Amino acid sequence: MTRALVVSIDTEVDKGTDWRIADPATFRSVVEGVPEALSPLFDRYGAVPTYLLSAEVIEDDEASRVLARLGTRAELGTHLHAQFVEPQRQLWADTMAGKSADHIQSQYPDEVERAKLQTLTESFTARFGWRPTSFRAGRYGSSSRTLEFLAGLGYVVDSSVTPGLVWRYPEGVVDHRRWPAGPRVVDTAAGPIVELPVSVQAGGRLAPMVAALPPLARRVTTRAIGARSTFAWLRPSWARPGDLAAYAATASEEVLVAMFHSMEVVPGASPYATDRQGVERILHSLEELLRYCAGNGVRMVGMTAAATSVREA
Repeated sequence: MTRALVVSIDTEVDKGTDWRIADPATFRSVVEGVPEALSPLFDRYGAVPTYLLSAEVIEDDEASRVLARLGTRAELGTHLHAQFVEPQRQLWADTMAGKSADHIQSQYPDEVERAKLQTLTESFTARFGWRPTSFRAGRYGSSSRTLEFLAGLGYVVDSSVTPGLVWRYPEGVVDHRRWPAGPRVVDTAAGPIVELPVSVQAGGRLAPMVAALPPLARRVTTRAIGARSTFAWLRPSWARPGDLAAYAATASEEVLVAMFHSMEVVPGASPYATDRQGVERILHSLEELLRYCAGNGVRMVGMTAAATSVREA
């Protein structure tokens, strides 16, 4: 199997520097950021990105038109932020401005999570005319039955896992410490599905232990020990020059999964790019990764194509 890179973009309504939804609510990162910043970059290196769409993006006429026009230049999948989706929906187009979308799907009962996934899938299908096959949970908050529910809805691949990490949210704990870094086919009661974890690797043996500490102890230990106690991500927003190319050059996984949010390519729409300089830093890091892969025989494909290769290997 030839090595592959999947560039995945969690595609959502614009946020502010505190992660609250922009007030007024806007979709600049989709209607401006995708055609003006991202598509030219992906086209230059022959990369096929995967945009994972939250429900509010699917419902927005202008944002969905921009994404539909990408055609075969990109894959479109789904991304569940549960407060935007029935049943028990809490955020709507005319009420979401200034609010937080911080629920995780694993905090809901099984029947509610499954119904939300079905609603999201049907909304996507009605908007674009085909069923989505790729998915990521908002805030990586998948449950023990998410893969089964997705397989039952016809999905081919999930990418909600962040190997080695545990997320301690007020809404619940999401523990990925036992997940391996590489892709694998998972058999569920509803059929098989491929898990393509986000590319995350420990800086040293101490990193998993430090990740399990309470927040204050984790910060103190990280400052004392440094990189050996942290995890590196294939994530442009957190990278220094050269980091992502070095990750791709040394990682052992056959499928690399980079991720970032659509909002990170618009100034002031996320904490990671508060100004134009911040956006340029993120785009430069992304371009370094694409350039490395294009020059070293790494295929840059959509998430479903990568998962299909894993199943056929």
